[in-house]
Amino acid sequence: MFSNNSSKVPELKKGRHNTWGRGTVDRRKYMLYRKLKDDISVSILGFGAMRLPLIGGTQSPVDSFDPARLIDEEETTRMIEYAIDLRVNYFDTAYNYHGGKSEVILGKALKPHRDKVIIATKLPVFIARSREDFDRFLDEQMKKLETAYLDFYPLHGLNEQTWAKVRNLGVLEFLDRI
Repeated sequence: MFSNNSSKVPELKKGRHNTWGRGTVDRRKYMLYRKLKDDISVSILGFGAMRLPLIGGTQSPVDSFDPARLIDEEETTRMIEYAIDLRVNYFDTAYNYHGGKSEVILGKALKPHRDKVIIATKLPVFIARSREDFDRFLDEQMKKLETAYLDFYPLHGLNEQTWAKVRNLGVLEFLDRI
């Protein structure tokens, strides 16, 4: 699907989904966005970094959860560049994806594009044990992502039990503060 030349966009076949009465559409020029706030427009297609390509390929859907498996950084970077070339601006990762390595790879690849991308990572409430963990996780994640700010920081792994726990730890006050 991804050629060695990431700047080359595969040719589109004519059809109702890729033409607007003008012949073949260059996908690099078109992306649909949804306005979330006055200053934030998010591409309707995002790039999730839960299951990135692995060195040696993937044999099982759970391979990306094996911390011994290494992310194919070169292929991942090509995929991210390809997505940006096609005007994808929303990138999503989490603290525990690929044993914490997903944020590192995403941070490296997105650093040159930080002014034109939206980054979301998640507060891992399922492993938070104290109020101080919220700050620690956020600091770690911003360092791994090589960014001074996050665009979105949702609560990850939220259910009835984790909600009760983190609410009692002061997660709402933490989120209001950041």
